Amino acid sequence: GGRKIANQQFPGKFFEYLNAQKFILAIGKRGEIATALENSRCGILVPYDDATAIRETFNDLLKRKRANQLAVTPDRDFIARYEYRNLTGDLVRVLEKAIGKKDAAKR
Repeated sequence: GGRKIANQQFPGKFFEYLNAQKFILAIGKRGEIATALENSRCGILVPYDDATAIRETFNDLLKRKRANQLAVTPDRDFIARYEYRNLTGDLVRVLEKAIGKKDAAKR
């Protein structure tokens, strides 16, 4: 399963990859996935319609991998927002607010 955000589908694996703290290379359209990669500091997105950028990015990443310089420094707070327990808490707050529960904003 995935999570649809704006006009993009986030594959469920995307969040597993974020948690793995490994470099992620996405090839696609600029949008929410690119923003999430940048904010998490876990990777980059290369436009699917730019063959030159794809080739150059692969070459750069290969060089970085060979030099052992492909590590990421993830933003754990950003990534934690997507953990199920946090998403469930957000859903509970939204539902409590929708039904007018008085202490909904205190969580």
